[in-house]
Amino acid sequence: AGLGLGWWADSATGLTPVLTLLGLAVGVGVAVFGTWVRVRPLLDDGAEANGGQRRGRDRR
Repeated sequence: AGLGLGWWADSATGLTPVLTLLGLAVGVGVAVFGTWVRVRPLLDDGAEANGGQRRGRDRR
């Protein structure tokens, strides 16, 4: 959606490809954040199954 809105805004304002690239970056950022929100609970469940211990840098 971000890429399409950027493309449309570029054609309306004549700023090609500035807004298209900005829309692409926003879209990728939202997708990464959405994926993290969905995956994080699964990672927490894995820590509970491992006796509450976390691995790697998240170990506290």
